[in-house]
Amino acid sequence: MITQADLVDCLSLAVAAFPQYPLTQAQVVAYYELLKDLDISKEDLYLAIKESIQTSRFFPTVADIRERAIKKVSNQPPQFNHLELENPKAVPMPEHLRGILGWLYIDKEKGLDALLEENNGQVAPDS
Repeated sequence: MITQADLVDCLSLAVAAFPQYPLTQAQVVAYYELLKDLDISKEDLYLAIKESIQTSRFFPTVADIRERAIKKVSNQPPQFNHLELENPKAVPMPEHLRGILGWLYIDKEKGLDALLEENNGQVAPDS
């Protein structure tokens, strides 16, 4: 099982590869909630995210990460998602929609490590 800190470490590669998509606290929480049930190692998660980055023009989705991670564990080759090639124009989420939920952007100066340190190893503060 992966931890939230493992997920943040692995997603940092995607953040570096896609600087136009700032990673928010809410996104990390959502990704963790939707991936934490997978019985995979941190290494398999990292490799799934890396493969997604190498084969897609978009930030890795939960569905893509899940599919690739499950196939890593079961030793099956991942299927390439051809839908992304059919729509070459990616539309980023408008800033006014990001602010509706009050998402906290990770400060690029401080980075992900500072956010983890501020919240005792969790991306989201304990509720």
